[in-house]
Amino acid sequence: VTEILIITTTTTIIIAIITTLMEITTVIETIIEEITTTVIIMVIEIIKTVITIEMMLKTLSETLINKFIMEIKVIIIIIITTIITAITIMEITTIIIIEIITIEIITMVIMKEVLKNTGIETKIIIIKSPTKKQ
Repeated sequence: VTEILIITTTTTIIIAIITTLMEITTVIETIIEEITTTVIIMVIEIIKTVITIEMMLKTLSETLINKFIMEIKVIIIIIITTIITAITIMEITTIIIIEIITIEIITMVIMKEVLKNTGIETKIIIIKSPTKKQ
């Protein structure tokens, strides 16, 4: 009886560990997907704004001095790129924090189950072993 219970406990722990690893892998995949998507969107946004500014300044350049426009253009592009990048970094950070919290919660729940199951089976072993010896 004791051997069967120990095997059951070990199996439960192994299953819990595998489940935890699978959950963590899934979460990591999600993080990578989210970050990739966000970065692609960021790049597209930057390109779009740069093109828009180019178009606007082309129409203006006919009336204003080119050098002055070039300086303004560079400054505006830098500002917009910085803002978009900052927002993207914040989004990525938020995603990572949320996913880490999810991993911690999943791990806690699984470990609680393992400990609960192990605890119950350990009690059974302690109770049944003396009666087996007698």
